[in-house]
Amino acid sequence: MVESSGLALLRTAYESARDALQSEAALTDTDLDALTDVMADALLSLYRAGQVDETRLSNYAVAKTLRHLNAGQR
Repeated sequence: MVESSGLALLRTAYESARDALQSEAALTDTDLDALTDVMADALLSLYRAGQVDETRLSNYAVAKTLRHLNAGQR
């Protein structure tokens, strides 16, 4: 279980990652909705490993999501 302060951090990092993916990768809301699990898994894994920096969490979620998309295009 994630504490309430952790949930707020993860929510903010998730929103930042969505914004970045929309602007950098031109993904639509529908595209991003389909990637929610990938992004959430990335955020939770890094958070549980002790990362509490919002920017690093967001950047990691973006990178993992882009790798997931690229793997699906091969």
